[in-house]
Amino acid sequence: MLERWRAAHQAQLGRLRADAPWLLGLILVAAAYYGIYFRCGFNLSDEGSVALLSQRILQGERPLADLMLGYNVLWFYPIVGLFWLCGVSVLAMKIYFFALATLSSLLGFASIRKISGHRLYAFIVGLILIAIPGTSYRVYLPLLVIVNSYCLLRLIWSQGWTWLVIGGLLLGITFLLRIDLGIFFSIIWLGTTLLRSFVPRDSAAKSPHPLLAALLMASIAIAVHLPFYLYAEKQGFGPNFLQQYTDSYGVIRSGLARGFPKSAPANPPRPILAVNASADSPPSDSVAALPKSAKPAADGSKTLGRKPVEQIWKAKKWRTRIHAFVTYAPIVSAGMALILTLIIGARQIRRREPEAARRCLSTLMIVGAALTLFPQFFGFRPDMSHLAEFMPGFVVAAAGSVFYFSEEIRRQSGLRLLQLGSGVACLFLVLHTGIWCLFAFFQSGAGTISMRIGRNVPFKAANGVDVLLSAEDYQGYSKIRDLVAAHSKPGEYVVCYPYSPGINVLCDRPTYEWSLYVDNAVRAKDFDAKTIAKIEARKPAVIVLDDWAINQTEESRFSVWARGTQAYVASNYRLEGTHLGHQIYVRR
Repeated sequence: MLERWRAAHQAQLGRLRADAPWLLGLILVAAAYYGIYFRCGFNLSDEGSVALLSQRILQGERPLADLMLGYNVLWFYPIVGLFWLCGVSVLAMKIYFFALATLSSLLGFASIRKISGHRLYAFIVGLILIAIPGTSYRVYLPLLVIVNSYCLLRLIWSQGWTWLVIGGLLLGITFLLRIDLGIFFSIIWLGTTLLRSFVPRDSAAKSPHPLLAALLMASIAIAVHLPFYLYAEKQGFGPNFLQQYTDSYGVIRSGLARGFPKSAPANPPRPILAVNASADSPPSDSVAALPKSAKPAADGSKTLGRKPVEQIWKAKKWRTRIHAFVTYAPIVSAGMALILTLIIGARQIRRREPEAARRCLSTLMIVGAALTLFPQFFGFRPDMSHLAEFMPGFVVAAAGSVFYFSEEIRRQSGLRLLQLGSGVACLFLVLHTGIWCLFAFFQSGAGTISMRIGRNVPFKAANGVDVLLSAEDYQGYSKIRDLVAAHSKPGEYVVCYPYSPGINVLCDRPTYEWSLYVDNAVRAKDFDAKTIAKIEARKPAVIVLDDWAINQTEESRFSVWARGTQAYVASNYRLEGTHLGHQIYVRR
């Protein structure tokens, strides 16, 4: 046994030495590529929210009790630690997120290297992940998908307990970052351990029993949570910490019961970080008329609706056609991959082909892992930033599936129908991935180097906001910063509706709001009364209102669904200016 372990260890070290130049190449490419544009832009919504929530936690506010997070605590605590070390710095936070994007590319390389054995092929996939990482402040999500995929691959091709222990640790971390992903990946890890028991063994070594494996991973995942729960109890938000888990199960259950309507349901979970249609803050013409396509959903839903599928062939603009195609193409790609893999895998298990069955299970698993982010995009927020967070994991799945099906075309010499299906699946997966890469590379909402275009004016503000902006944004941000500074003192409240917490960050002014985000879909019925009461009690020095159509419908404008608040602010505060669509009201 010892000799076998030593041989396996030496083989692994040899593979790592062979992979090292390729991994180093990816790191150097990422450093050069991200170094060109990592300072470009500052998103006043999502990016500002992450920075402001982390700052508030650092200042002593209790997560989930004093402020709503939207995601779980581990999403923010690494940034809190970063701010504790170097001071609140948006620039440092940007570097941290791009480092995570680089890690995703390395793990993507390792995954495809494990599946295919071809380093050049894996390197190309790593380059794609670097080139189109998704919006920087959301890279946790593709990273979770890719790291879970890699560890699941290692589990499939191993016999012992090591990767079950790592799986338990990873599941705990996944839950602590995003609970719904933790639930989905729990199912995938459990399913993988179960299916692995049906794979014929090519050695005398036995895999752990699926029930024991599940108990081990669950125990480790709970153990990972223990210090966080004890800390939450000590700080006074223990019940809030536990409540979000029970709430998430209910949200997922009701979401599955509703299915995927044409537009998202009227009462989705409260999405603090889930709103952003581009990589930048709402455009300056956000109060202009909506495009013709921006109509209320036919089913009465209030959140952002998907592009109709017929736009793939009916839309006049080719960009609209491509956007519609990449919205619906994952259904076809994943459907073909899963169905074909199941058919081929059943045949291989019946014929007792251990290695072929593992390749089948690997393909099945990486496609399933990629789909864990699909409901968030397709069912709730079908915009570019959410598509871009889903696609990195899907690119890895597509690359692995293409290799698997191309190999099966060669292997299934006597089965013409399977060969034909595998060929069609390969062609569509390559077409889908290629169109996505060409389209997304030129979209700033996908977090690519296109963010550098037109952004060459240095802008500095409080809390380490040291970024490059376009000339228009520079003028608008400067006006907002200066007006807020002129009409408020340090420590005085500034509140922003519906969603511009980045203003609090760059002006270094606090807010008293528990939830930084609100729209027509998630607002309380008595929103106006409660908001006005808080204004009268807290007396903010500045109130910033933005009337952009947050869900691309007229009813999603703040002036429509919050008329009472808008009228109260206009009557009791003085409009000092409007910049980039943000109306700056100051206390009379």
